[in-house]
Amino acid sequence: MAFVRRKLVGGHQYLELVESYRTGGKVKHRYIKSLGPETNSLRPLDKVLPGSSPKLIASKTFTFGNTDNARYEFDLKIVDASVLLTSHDPFNFTLNPAYPEYLQPWLRNRFVDQYQVRHMAANLVPEILLTDFHSIDRGTPIVGTDGVVESGNGRVMAIRLSAKEHPEVYSKYREALKSTARSHHLAWNLVGKFDTPVLIRERKFEVDRKRFVIECNIPTTMESSPIEQARIDSSKLTVDILSTIDVSDGEIANALISPRNKVFMIAFIGNLAEVEQAHLLDSQGNLNQEGVRRAVMAIFAAVFRGDNGLKMAELFYESTESNVCNCMHGIARSLGLLAKSETLANNESRQADYSIGEDLSKAIIRLNKIKNTPYTSIENYFVQPQMFGKELTPFQETILCTLDRYSRSPKQIGSIISYYAQLIIDMPSLNQMSFMAFKSPTKEQLFDIAVNRQLGLP
Repeated sequence: MAFVRRKLVGGHQYLELVESYRTGGKVKHRYIKSLGPETNSLRPLDKVLPGSSPKLIASKTFTFGNTDNARYEFDLKIVDASVLLTSHDPFNFTLNPAYPEYLQPWLRNRFVDQYQVRHMAANLVPEILLTDFHSIDRGTPIVGTDGVVESGNGRVMAIRLSAKEHPEVYSKYREALKSTARSHHLAWNLVGKFDTPVLIRERKFEVDRKRFVIECNIPTTMESSPIEQARIDSSKLTVDILSTIDVSDGEIANALISPRNKVFMIAFIGNLAEVEQAHLLDSQGNLNQEGVRRAVMAIFAAVFRGDNGLKMAELFYESTESNVCNCMHGIARSLGLLAKSETLANNESRQADYSIGEDLSKAIIRLNKIKNTPYTSIENYFVQPQMFGKELTPFQETILCTLDRYSRSPKQIGSIISYYAQLIIDMPSLNQMSFMAFKSPTKEQLFDIAVNRQLGLP
């Protein structure tokens, strides 16, 4: 990998293009060619670059750290991206042996990181790379005096990749760089001199390099909690998307990565920002473990509306009591049909009180509390209701007993709830019923039918 080094000759600094390589466990340098006088020397630029105005190429800027708000000062410079040392080759993502391994916090050979670099290269946003945010972890890349990229490895790789594979996109960056150079009193005509010009912040102050690089890669913004994220994701799931979910056999986590749920997976991922998508996919383009977790929590939050949905999403992953876990996995089997029946009830296509989401969520939340209270049981709950407070309706208590009765079999619980949902779906709409002499059954009666079917009763 090549980089620029300075050489003092006759009181003036000159630039040399030097190749860096590793041999025998040591990094060595090989002279390639001279690039002429150092552009931040005291010589006027019109003597160095014909037609340029007498401006300095180096302009000072500053930023604040992420840990203790320390203030750091840098030189803004325009260099050729090819002289910068990145951790990986931007074209094939192989490790660069000349890059100090202890400085690299990211694994650019992973699918996720390669996807991010390729996506950035195809969609370079000049403002993101050129705006002086005075932030240590974004904006213009930070580089040491030896050309090693300390913050912005992926950004530099994306710029080089864009120049090669997306020249029309990179040309916009190049043009924006000229304007930025003028505003910072840099020698903008260097943009035309280099093959792949890039704006950098050069660090000249002494620092514990490893700690500095780690600090550069600490996010300054707080990430959303899993529950907050579930709320956001659930708002993007329509009933049409939810109704495609098929968890008829096995656990929902395994079902979501199976081919039969490809339609849902594509829709779920497609609703997310592209920078998020890469973190949720494996090397084959399928949902990874984190992607499945987010999808499951979003589904629960979408089917069970409001705070109950968020509690269900949280309970699915946080409950450690075996019977409650079985119940949650059983409920998960019914989510596709339940999403559709709940929507029909909530949009008044069916009777509003056919909605079972709130009843089901309150029952399972109560079951979880009972199971995690020492020396108690469902029987104690009914005999000594003052221990827990009488919070459930008679119908919710019926669901509670049903869940407890079948808590060893997720399949049976899933079958009961799915059949209840299907009964709602198969019923005529309220508009059709207005022209018919039809007495609607209550949801209690419909639930009894679903339970009796599981027992094999008429």
